Amino acid sequence: MSQIPTAEDLMALPPSFLAQDTSRVLFNVTTAFAVITTLVYVLFLTSRTFCAEHNSLEIWIIPVFSYAFCVGLWALGFSLVALGGAGRHAAYWFLTDPKVITTYLKMQTAAEFVYVASCLCPKLSILALYLRIFTDRKVRIGTWIAIGVAIAHAIANIIASFTICQPFEYKWNKTIHGHCANVIASYRYVSLPHILTDIAIFVLPLSSLYRLQISKRRRFGIFLTFVIGSLGIITAIIRFIMFFTLDLESDPTWYAPALFSYTIIEPWLRTTVNSYHSNNIDNTDQSTRIDIPLRNLKGSNTTSISTPKPISRRNDDDDRSHLILLEHSVDVEVSHGYFRRKV
Repeated sequence: MSQIPTAEDLMALPPSFLAQDTSRVLFNVTTAFAVITTLVYVLFLTSRTFCAEHNSLEIWIIPVFSYAFCVGLWALGFSLVALGGAGRHAAYWFLTDPKVITTYLKMQTAAEFVYVASCLCPKLSILALYLRIFTDRKVRIGTWIAIGVAIAHAIANIIASFTICQPFEYKWNKTIHGHCANVIASYRYVSLPHILTDIAIFVLPLSSLYRLQISKRRRFGIFLTFVIGSLGIITAIIRFIMFFTLDLESDPTWYAPALFSYTIIEPWLRTTVNSYHSNNIDNTDQSTRIDIPLRNLKGSNTTSISTPKPISRRNDDDDRSHLILLEHSVDVEVSHGYFRRKV
């Protein structure tokens, strides 16, 4: 809250203004996405348990944390409606029960931490999938950079939430002595790296997908999978725009249903499409062909060999044999029309 309104300002407000209530929007969104996400998560676990030939460790760890943080956001969504005054004008609560404003600000602070974690986990899951299936050096370097940026951004968000107000309690208790920096500005500009990492996750695999020796139909199907896996960008951008268009400081409880609905939808999209992402990419493994670029050791030409990936049962040492993964190096000398292989 930028400032506490005076009693005269509150009494001058018309009853129709004070009676407005949009809390049902947040309640409905939270309920719908809680049910859908839980159903998708159960189906994901079932498919990985009974249908997948092999499950790496991140398949079990990261989605569990993603779902747990989504549960945390749902709990906060319901609590904001029941206890935090979301959907009513802040002026209404200043007149009837000022403690509700304090409760709302506490829940908003908690949501900042849960939101960061709920968005980070699906990103790490998809990037870990990239490391597992792609061998192109540039893609792998870009993936590690994206992982580093995503983790650093999450840590920066947490530090900013803890330090934006001094003392920390002043963030929700304006009766004590303290001060805050520009909270809304922090919300705006910490969202930019968030969107940029989303774009990086979408762009990273495109070059490798383009070089795959598969039919156009299958290439389009894999490309569509990555597009679906990047839908979180849309909600992240909408949420980012809201920090510029909504007057969150003067009437936070009134705008809470709209803003917090997207706060719930964005991690839901990431968690849900990440489940779809993992299943569909893993299902392409056995039928994908592998492109192996081979640099000519004599002359300036470059050649390549395409070989179908063998279908075989993997043992514990083959955890990384997926999609286009072939880590054995083969040097080829091209001389007078024949190959001398050095393995």
